[in-house]
Amino acid sequence: MEGNGEATTSDEELFLRFRERRDTAAFEVLYDRYETRLSSFAARMVGRGSVADDVLQETWIRVLKHVREWRPEAPLRTWLFRIARNLCLDYLKSKGVQLDAAGEPEPVSTRDDTDAGAWVYPASDPLFIEIAEQAVLQLTPAQREVVLMRVDGMSFTEISQATSVTANTLKSRMNEARKRIEAWLQARGYDGHA
Repeated sequence: MEGNGEATTSDEELFLRFRERRDTAAFEVLYDRYETRLSSFAARMVGRGSVADDVLQETWIRVLKHVREWRPEAPLRTWLFRIARNLCLDYLKSKGVQLDAAGEPEPVSTRDDTDAGAWVYPASDPLFIEIAEQAVLQLTPAQREVVLMRVDGMSFTEISQATSVTANTLKSRMNEARKRIEAWLQARGYDGHA
């Protein structure tokens, strides 16, 4: 739990305190800040259950093992998500998901490029939320990761740092993901027009 001013201390400051002085309280604050976010990311990338739990655990193990590899000029959040992302991709690859030469999941074609206009969905509807989570699982891993990182509040620049993919490519993936999710939702009766 964050206390004694820790709520205003940056992630980077806390990590440096842990790395340089072995301040375990600083590490605990970081763990509390990121446990749910990384767990949610992993669950939506590889599915809920023990695999996502394993990804989360291995992420923190690698953070501890490679504590000196993080560079203070880079946001800590992007480093944490990069570790979790790579573990998720390793798992997906082990399950036969095809990756391109750069190690990225192969893109899949989606419906045409027409703009669907403004979309409004009932975010408070539990059935909608369940369907939306299912829609995200239908995305390619490359689309899913950009959507999940954006939902977590990361900018395209931060996602680019975490994934080593250009911001323009990420924006394209986000656009394709949006179209795919819209089609998925429309097929289930959510037309999205206000």
